[in-house]
Amino acid sequence: MPKIKRLEIRGFRAFGSRPQVLELRGPMAVIWGHNSQGKTSLAEAIEFLLTGKTVRRELVASAKREFAEALRNAHLPDNEEVIVSADIEDAEGRVRRVERRLLRDYTGRDPCQSELTIDGAPAADLATIGIRLSQPPLEAPVLMPHTLRYVVSAEPQQRTEYFKALLEVSDLEEIRDAISEAKSQLVEPTSAAGTLYQRCRTNPQFGEALSSLETASPSREAVEAALSQALERALSVAGQAAPAGLDARLSEVRAVLGQQRATAFPVRELEARREPSWGSNPEVLEPLDDFVRAKAAVDVEVSRFLRLFEEVLKVPEVTSATAPLDCPVCETPKALTPERLQAIRRTVETNAGFRTCQERADQALRAVRDLPIRLINEADRACPRCVKWSPEERSEKDSAINGFLGGRAAELTRPWHGTIADVNAALSALRDRADDLRDTVACISVDGLDEVTVEALRSKTEALFAGANEFSDAIGRYREAAEPLIEALRREIDRRVGTEGWQDLIDLTEQRDGLLRWLTERGAYREVVREVEEAVRQIDEAKGAILDDKFAQLGQEVLRWWDLLRPGEPTSFHGLERGGTGRRFLDLKARLSVPGAASGVIRDAVAVFSDSQLNCLGLAAFLARTVREGAGFVVLDDPVPASDEEHRVLFITRVLEALCAVGIQVVLLTHDQSTWRDVQERYRHLDLDSFIVKLDDPAGGARIESLSDDLDALLERAAPYVSNQDPHIRDIGARRLRDGAERFCKLILVDHRRSQGDHAAAISDYDGKNLGWLIPRVEPLLVKDASHPGKLRTVSRWLNPASHDHEIPPPGALKQCLGDLRTLRKEYLK
Repeated sequence: MPKIKRLEIRGFRAFGSRPQVLELRGPMAVIWGHNSQGKTSLAEAIEFLLTGKTVRRELVASAKREFAEALRNAHLPDNEEVIVSADIEDAEGRVRRVERRLLRDYTGRDPCQSELTIDGAPAADLATIGIRLSQPPLEAPVLMPHTLRYVVSAEPQQRTEYFKALLEVSDLEEIRDAISEAKSQLVEPTSAAGTLYQRCRTNPQFGEALSSLETASPSREAVEAALSQALERALSVAGQAAPAGLDARLSEVRAVLGQQRATAFPVRELEARREPSWGSNPEVLEPLDDFVRAKAAVDVEVSRFLRLFEEVLKVPEVTSATAPLDCPVCETPKALTPERLQAIRRTVETNAGFRTCQERADQALRAVRDLPIRLINEADRACPRCVKWSPEERSEKDSAINGFLGGRAAELTRPWHGTIADVNAALSALRDRADDLRDTVACISVDGLDEVTVEALRSKTEALFAGANEFSDAIGRYREAAEPLIEALRREIDRRVGTEGWQDLIDLTEQRDGLLRWLTERGAYREVVREVEEAVRQIDEAKGAILDDKFAQLGQEVLRWWDLLRPGEPTSFHGLERGGTGRRFLDLKARLSVPGAASGVIRDAVAVFSDSQLNCLGLAAFLARTVREGAGFVVLDDPVPASDEEHRVLFITRVLEALCAVGIQVVLLTHDQSTWRDVQERYRHLDLDSFIVKLDDPAGGARIESLSDDLDALLERAAPYVSNQDPHIRDIGARRLRDGAERFCKLILVDHRRSQGDHAAAISDYDGKNLGWLIPRVEPLLVKDASHPGKLRTVSRWLNPASHDHEIPPPGALKQCLGDLRTLRKEYLK
């Protein structure tokens, strides 16, 4: 598992431009500092290195703007960079250089931006060195006071999502959601036939006859059988016998409906009839244009006699003549010589195209003569019959409509009346233009065609087609205005005469092919929906079983750490349980028991736990997650309040030991001196790293001092104990001062040997040597003051009893030893 070997911080939050370094050699490091001295800044620096952000902004800030420019030290010069770097030993034992550089601090709205490198190469994350971040928001293995109680204070939905992701069941949830989303995107097929079918299914007369189509596999036979049965029921309600066969029944229902409606009101007379088929203006005059151009290209006299020449050449004697013949037209003797006949043939052949144009022009001219009649007939066939009602008839029909529709009549008839006038006006204008064209073309012959005549015909023909299009527009407006009126009348008439819904049934039967397609598509849709719902149900069941199993496992892991912190309490952590399907709710359960009882009462932990218990639950859940995910290290910032003395002790003696036992490197930050001292004493055998963080100069930034095993650290560790009146406490101080004295002697001897050229000299050369052996060899080297050898001998004499069963030195003696050792260290060790 990854381990932090060295951490360097520059310009981040409480830290200034001078880099602060932590050398981490052992499996545990304890860092002490008063409040507001930079401990949390140090923890957040590690979090920033790993994630590129700080979770405090997500969990604590009431507004994002409050965290603007929160990462860069406020006193840092503008030209200084904010960098957090570390040497991290990966799972294979290789030390990798990880560095994150702040590019842009938080703004009022936007997140910060940073650049991560591993061994100098840009990287997106730390997965390549074995560091896998956890689920948001607590992604890094860093626990701080503001994150301690996240799992118990988060909203139920957020807590559930956090644990699901932690337990790696989010993929199953995503699959379930993807399938549900796919279902929501399935759209039930629609069609006109489907809409008719739904209306017919609710009809009390014949709707039940169509029920077989809800269960039977759709087929043409099933559709026709159901429709035939529905038509039969409709006829039986009307007292009519149903003929055999679907088409016969359809015709009978249509006839009965027409009769019933006509008896009540002639609705069909309101319907616009067949759509006019004239289309757009065809190029009917193009042959006339072609003929006029051909006529202009032919000699006038030739064009006059061309038909005569053609008839002459058809005479049998002329066709086979080899000698002069009498002219068959003027009977001039021998007038048609072979040469003249050949000239006539060439003239006819040369002007054959002119003759074709002439024939086409004649046909076109006849078509133009027929055009006014055809368009007027089309218009007459399109007009609804109500257009030709007399004033008396219209008044009578309006009264009938009012009787059927009551208060709705005015709303529906007003636009209808207006479009009737439009149709009449358009029809009258069309007739006028048809008459104009008919009068013009009546006095025109093919031979009399010229450009002026053709242009006059074109103008009047275009005017006629323009009138036809205006009539079509008027008919379209009429249909739009009349349709609501017709539909309302039909429904009211059908309701009164007992044929309500018959029209829908008729229309549905006529569209039975469309109904079959819609039923087939709907059946496929319903089958897919059923399969999707079944898949979701099975996934929910499987997910529930998996969640129960996973939650039980994680609950046991949390319980393990809980029992280390709070063993044997009547109110204890019980486990994790999903609420309902587990999609939205995850409950943290507590057990309330009494002595001697076999079982306890289960309640929600959030409701029954004390403040101290909730803190312990947050810590237990965090540690369970850390161990589960195989994090190689964990950073804990004041995880147990100093006021919670009992559980502080259990944390030191049991939790830290358990973390070390599973190979997790612990970086513990605390403001509590008792915790700091106790951890150092209990885990001294682990080559513990000890540091102090101070913020004496806000402009210069927080400083980190190592107190691990150099002489200064040993003396600092002894200082709190030497003045205590409790002999047991002073005994600890005396032992630490003796360690410091031995360290001083060893350093003096190593420095002396190195000054003599023995560069291989090391402190380890004197392992196992005590003060009695060391002082005689060091005294000759204390030459800066004659009193120095005596001071060292006095230190040895006063401190050596502390290692045996002699009386513990008094506070004054220990204070003097501490002062003398500090003086000697200052004089001889630079």
